[in-house]
Amino acid sequence: MIERIRSTSILLSSNWYKKYKVPYLILIFDIFFIILTAIFSVKDYLVGYFDVNYPYNGILILIILSILLIVRFNISLLMFSKQNFGIFLSILYLLSVILIELGFSEFDSPFILVYGTITSFINEFIFKLPDFLNTLLVYFFYLLSIYGPLIYYTFLHLRKKKLSKNARKFDIMTGFYASTLSKRLKIMDMVVYGFLIGLAMTIGLISKDIIWSFLSVPLSLYSLFEFFKRLNFPSLTKKKKRNIYIVSFIISFGIIFTQRIPYLGFIFFVFSIFFMLFFLSRISKSFLRSVLVIVYAFIIIPVFCMGYNIFAFPQYGVIKKSIPYEDEKVFYYVVDKDGLYGVRNRKLKVIEPTYIEIAYPQKNKIMLLNQDSVWETYQMSNNAYFLPVKKIEVIENTMLIILK
Repeated sequence: MIERIRSTSILLSSNWYKKYKVPYLILIFDIFFIILTAIFSVKDYLVGYFDVNYPYNGILILIILSILLIVRFNISLLMFSKQNFGIFLSILYLLSVILIELGFSEFDSPFILVYGTITSFINEFIFKLPDFLNTLLVYFFYLLSIYGPLIYYTFLHLRKKKLSKNARKFDIMTGFYASTLSKRLKIMDMVVYGFLIGLAMTIGLISKDIIWSFLSVPLSLYSLFEFFKRLNFPSLTKKKKRNIYIVSFIISFGIIFTQRIPYLGFIFFVFSIFFMLFFLSRISKSFLRSVLVIVYAFIIIPVFCMGYNIFAFPQYGVIKKSIPYEDEKVFYYVVDKDGLYGVRNRKLKVIEPTYIEIAYPQKNKIMLLNQDSVWETYQMSNNAYFLPVKKIEVIENTMLIILK
């Protein structure tokens, strides 16, 4: 089984893995961790966590984290190749982090905030962890990211390992060394796939209409192209690839379109996954490679592009996305099989579809017309919905809105 997995992996089947198994696996994990941190940094910026938690502009926090993560990426490659210059860059990186965090002394570290959202994601969508384990995981991520390189070089020094000095400082500082080495190590493939996920997530988070989710169609097709180019599918001819692209286009379009129909959206999504897995594995004659492609191109990309968890509330169709005001959370209009309307958000909070009309007249207030022809007003705060106010207050609020 292990050999089959190795044969289907662009990383584990490389000569680097065969020659340096443990160091190469550590490098892959480290790069994956950096890419994950980068993706969640962008997510936290886009959903407004930086603006809410810090008195500075969120884009400033994102730029700082981006620069630090680029430096950290270079250090990771220098650690693998045991370059002496990595010691000085690790010290500079650590001092920069300490200096920046002194400016956030009254607030949580931006890294702690990002790693907190990663653990929240794990708890919400993968498995629930005890509180103490969540805290432990956050600080493990923090230590790995900030202090990991210096600990590694200290270990090499104590073991009296010889360090290389053949990397030119100019190449390292300009990024030439990292780009060249990452291509040779096949690490650039991980960066490409991480970028596509980040792009899909950005579309899902900032788009003002669910029509934007149709961008997952070309993204899915492009990810297929990248997999076919980077993975070894010897049985795929140009004609077979063209047929796969055509079927993929139709399937991807159907996944997005059917999400507005109760039950059908989820049923079609599950059906399309199994159909594409059967179709691709039969043509490519490689089941494990096909699983990798399907999970990435037909599950991750569409879900991230839509911006919400399509596995929750499959009994409701999503028909519209709110046009958010400044610093406001996004929500979606949903419909049930009887054509009644409701509201849900990304945090799996839902106002059940029992209403005949929805209005969104002012910031953080959703007005819903119930089946007794009475407007109910829901107040939003911190991405949650509060119970509707009393009927007399609804009438007063409605009159105020009309007068305005």
